[in-house]
Amino acid sequence: LIFSLIIVDGSLSRRWIYLGNIPLALQPSQYAPIILTIFIARIFSYPINDKSSKKLYLIIFGIIIFLTVLISLEPDFGSGIIAFGSSMFLLFLAGISISEFLSFLSFSLLGGALFLTISNEWMNRIRAFFHPYLYSTSDALQSLQAFRALARGGIAGVGFMRSVLKFPGHLPERSSDFIFAIIGEETGLIGCSVLIAIFLIISYIGLRIARGSQSTFSRLVAAGIVIDILLWAILNMLVNVGLMPVTGIPLSFVSFGGNNMLANFIGVGILINIIRKEVAW
Repeated sequence: LIFSLIIVDGSLSRRWIYLGNIPLALQPSQYAPIILTIFIARIFSYPINDKSSKKLYLIIFGIIIFLTVLISLEPDFGSGIIAFGSSMFLLFLAGISISEFLSFLSFSLLGGALFLTISNEWMNRIRAFFHPYLYSTSDALQSLQAFRALARGGIAGVGFMRSVLKFPGHLPERSSDFIFAIIGEETGLIGCSVLIAIFLIISYIGLRIARGSQSTFSRLVAAGIVIDILLWAILNMLVNVGLMPVTGIPLSFVSFGGNNMLANFIGVGILINIIRKEVAW
């Protein structure tokens, strides 16, 4: 993450590390949530005595905040939200006290609000979120086009491969951040509901894996991976339906983009490994 920040490629966004002549680019922020999940699970897999718990929690929280800030500075605030949110969920599941959890959360929300107020890009996105028609040709363009796509789809959709807004000049980022809107246009409410049901099934299976795991480490890792996948999907859908400002979050297993897809499949591979070694169905 630090390396991606110090690379200057002529653009304002420094999210990728280009691997020389290889036609691949590494996006570290996509792997941060799963790395934090494994880190937190490993820490809490060991016994923690009461005397050292507060100091240890502060160190863990400091690392989470540090990585979240690095990701947000790329700038990739959406991935920062995922990394922070999944980590906080995992801390809660690991058994951190309610008072410490709420203290960490309050401090983080205050810091996040401060970051948003000093970021011109994000203040513009927030204004566009509340007043989309005033920014219809700039920051709210994607959201308004996504609304059009979902409205065209209706209940049953316009038909597979019959989307109009997927063509250039209509909906930007149609194959990644706004793929859910295109799915809604082509398959309608029915198709979107099926997709949501698939994510619910994935969640159910993942939570069963977590519940059936014999070790604390595997249980927390399985739960954390499910949380990561779900957060990517939920926040992407919220952006597409206009319930959240545009954040540049891909849809798990669906959006075009190798790094997020690879990170998701790494998570699935870990879940399969846990099933083979620890879970008795």
